[in-house]
Amino acid sequence: MRRGTGNRSLNNLLHRARGGADAGLRTRLFTTLLSSTLVIETAPAPDSPDGWGLVVMRSSDGRRGLSAFTSQRLLRSFRPGCEGVACVPAREFFRMALESSVDAVLLDMPLPGWEISQGEIAELAEGRIPTAPPVIRERMVRVHVSAPAVRPSPDELALLRAQLEPHPEILAAYVVSLTLAGAPAKLCVSILLRDGAGSYDDVCAALDSRDLQMPDSIGGQEYLTGPLNSGLLVCARRDGVRIFDRAD
Repeated sequence: MRRGTGNRSLNNLLHRARGGADAGLRTRLFTTLLSSTLVIETAPAPDSPDGWGLVVMRSSDGRRGLSAFTSQRLLRSFRPGCEGVACVPAREFFRMALESSVDAVLLDMPLPGWEISQGEIAELAEGRIPTAPPVIRERMVRVHVSAPAVRPSPDELALLRAQLEPHPEILAAYVVSLTLAGAPAKLCVSILLRDGAGSYDDVCAALDSRDLQMPDSIGGQEYLTGPLNSGLLVCARRDGVRIFDRAD
C-alpha cells in the first residue's frame, strides 16, 4: 500500500467541474482520475489478508458509498478522527469498490465533490473512461409576452426598482404576462442581463448571489422571474410595465 499526498491536478479538475461538466472536462477528469493515487480511510479488519478494510458509509435512504480524496489534508479535514489512511492507485480502488457492491463513490467530500455511480465504478475498475450520459435535446417552445393581467402597485414597482436597478449587470426589467405553448399565462418579472446571459439559470444565479428583498407577490399574485432576450425585449417594451430600462 503506497502512501502519499494525493493529486493536485485531479483536485483542480474537481473544482472546475463543480456544478457540472461538459463532455471535454468530464473526459479529462476521468482520464486524470485513472492515473491518480487516491487517499482513503481504512479501519482494522482482522479477516482481511492485509489486516485493514474499507470504511463504507450508509445514507439515510440505505444507499452504500465509499469516500476518496485527492490529499490527506482533505481527508483529515472531513474525517479528523479516522483510524487509518492509505493511498491506493485509482483503478485498484475502483476494483475494491466494485467488489464491495457500493452504490457510489464520493470524491473530495464535502466540496467540490463528485459522485461516481455504480455503472461508472464498473468501467473505471476496467481502466475505461465511463460512457457519457445521453444528451437530452429540449424541444423549442414558443413564448408569448403580453401586458400583465395584474399591474404592480406604485409601492411594489418602487420596491422592485430599488432591488434591481443598483446592479449594473441588469440592463432592464419589466413586469409582463408570459405564456408558453399549451400552458396558462404567468405573471413574470423579466430581466435583461449584460453580456448576453439569457437563460433562467443565469437570471436565478444573478439574483441569488445578492441578498435581494423581492416582493413575495405582485398585486396579490405569485410571479416568476425570467430572462429577456432581444426578441422578448421588444414585446416587453411595447406591452409590459417598465421597472427600469437603461436604454431610456
